[in-house]
Amino acid sequence: MKKSTVILLLLLIVSNVTWGAMFFYRTVDSGISLTHLQSSNDRKSSQLEIAMFTANHGLIGMPVEEAFEVIVTESNEEDPFIKSGCLNAGNMCLKIGSARTIVGIKQ
Repeated sequence: MKKSTVILLLLLIVSNVTWGAMFFYRTVDSGISLTHLQSSNDRKSSQLEIAMFTANHGLIGMPVEEAFEVIVTESNEEDPFIKSGCLNAGNMCLKIGSARTIVGIKQ
């Protein structure tokens, strides 16, 4: 074979390997981006559910004991608990104020 044919054949192989590597990289990058997008969407959806539950049941300003009862009776959470100044139920963390009332939602 001629020297130029060998060089062109090597360049063709290198370009195909490079193209394959870039295709693989783009595929993996797209998968990671999609997973991140889904995770972000799930988190925002969960935050919206918490905000809607809180608003629909008027938990802000409610005494902790009453909010505890509402959460047990109106949601699927059976074991809410108080820890670090929050009433925790599932993904929901309701901040407890100094007067033992719910003052907000903690992110």
